[in-house]
Amino acid sequence: MKREDFQELIEKYLDGSIDEKGKQILFLYYDELQKNKETWDEEVLGSRETVRLRLLNKILTDIKSHKKNTWSKKRKWLSVAAMFLMVMAGTTFLSRYYYNNHRSANSKKNDILPVGNQAVLILSNGSKIILKDRESGTLARRGNTIISQSRPGQLIYAITSNIDNKKEPEYNTLTTPRGEGYQLVLSDGTRVWLNAESSITFPSFFTGKDRIVSTTGEAYFEVNTIAKRSGLEKIPFIVKTRGQEVKVLGTHFNINAYPEEGSNKTTLLEGSVQVLGNGASESRVLRPGQQASLKPGSGYISVENVSLDKVVAWKDGLFILDETNITDIMKQLERLYDVKVEYEGKVPSVRYTGSIPRKSALSKVLRMLERTGSARFKMENNVIIVLK
Repeated sequence: MKREDFQELIEKYLDGSIDEKGKQILFLYYDELQKNKETWDEEVLGSRETVRLRLLNKILTDIKSHKKNTWSKKRKWLSVAAMFLMVMAGTTFLSRYYYNNHRSANSKKNDILPVGNQAVLILSNGSKIILKDRESGTLARRGNTIISQSRPGQLIYAITSNIDNKKEPEYNTLTTPRGEGYQLVLSDGTRVWLNAESSITFPSFFTGKDRIVSTTGEAYFEVNTIAKRSGLEKIPFIVKTRGQEVKVLGTHFNINAYPEEGSNKTTLLEGSVQVLGNGASESRVLRPGQQASLKPGSGYISVENVSLDKVVAWKDGLFILDETNITDIMKQLERLYDVKVEYEGKVPSVRYTGSIPRKSALSKVLRMLERTGSARFKMENNVIIVLK
């Protein structure tokens, strides 16, 4: 195939105008180029790494956008895509082709499903509401605030009358244990998604010049823009985590502040946010697609461009891996399946790229990892043992 024709196939794939036959030709030819790297023509095709990342991002986007659809029509080209990615840069691609077509290596008696909804709402008076035990509808009335569960997994705070700005709001805390997360709609209309093993403390209603909440673990925010009575100024929304605070006006962003991760990561999807370390004079303003990392106590904030699909995949029910090492994957599995992880011998250096549904049985996840990498696993009670 001429390089110009191959370049045309790439562009058609990226803009969505390619047909199924074209996809097969594209990935098979790419596979051939990978086997004979001397034939790569950078003048026509651009750099090898740039092309790889463009194609990979498109594949991951397709996986995300079609995750609720039947995958039978896509198995052929996904299997080809898996082959082409498996030979690149020593990484491994996990497609749903394997998920749908290969049996688990572990016996069904070892199957562990995600823990499920066991979120707890703690009211200001200390009383606790176990949300999984409650039906949809009103859970509590606190002053002019109605707390309701619209459906399993979603909590809503609604104001029934005008707010007295002189009255102090009550502070509630929503916590999620290991397992699936929970959704929350605050009284100002801001939407929050809590990941597993996370919490958010928030007022029953907002008053004054700021809207302030605090979080642990990981949360995704879609902040509702609210103007002050003058209409000339917007009311800031502030999220406090260990060692930092993030100030926004109206935007979509993700905060990962699990203690075991070592640093807080704030990722902006839309709008603008300001990240400030506690006690630090330095702050950084992020643009969409950027992630700020701050180690609590250091005061130093680093900023880099990241894959947004990968960062917020948890909210959409996926693990998206992009050259992710085995220890980072195991941390996610610990939180989702409420298991422990031990390593027998040296930690495998394999990295994985691809997509895994978060509702998969643990044995299926481990089987996919085994089939596409050098790591091996065994289950003993609720412990994953990683073997070299």
